[in-house]
Amino acid sequence: MGAQEQDLEHQLRANTYSLLAHLFVAEPNRQTLSLLASISTQASVKETPVSIAWGQLFSVAKTMKIAAISAEFQQLFIGVARGELLPYGCYYQTGFLMDKPLAMLRQDLQIMGFKRQENSREPEDHVAALCEVMAILVREDRNEQFGFFKKHMNVWMPIFFKDINETPSACFYQAVALLGTAFFQVEELFMGMSNDGK
Repeated sequence: MGAQEQDLEHQLRANTYSLLAHLFVAEPNRQTLSLLASISTQASVKETPVSIAWGQLFSVAKTMKIAAISAEFQQLFIGVARGELLPYGCYYQTGFLMDKPLAMLRQDLQIMGFKRQENSREPEDHVAALCEVMAILVREDRNEQFGFFKKHMNVWMPIFFKDINETPSACFYQAVALLGTAFFQVEELFMGMSNDGK
């Protein structure tokens, strides 16, 4: 693979992580939905699980009203006391919030030079925070991306995406979860090939 192709691949990977972070940190705004709705997959593109997932996300962004997507986000992740799903690594790994995996994550983030934003309302193991960190690691082509993905993301996020897909109240976020599932499967292959499976 040439340098230009590698740069494009890194950009696409980083942008996908950034989009997932954006969609999970809060309900998408009109600008984001308009952008997604304006994109169409090319018929000439080879059909893969990732391209199918992108197509479904583009389609649902065109057809769903922003108020419905906002209500869905609130029901899934916020709720009155809590949402239907808890998008936190600790919860999926131990069944508890603010547990040992979060302490380990904070230690790794500190080693890599990341500092918690003072205005952040969520702990660092929130799905959006992890995707945003990964986007930065990919953009900067840092070797830490391999261990970070395997240790803090791939151990629980595929199950989280599966839970979204199985939640009856999810519609827009089913498409987001489908993209996450397909993308993570590709990432697993990429990590193995690029880092000799380490």
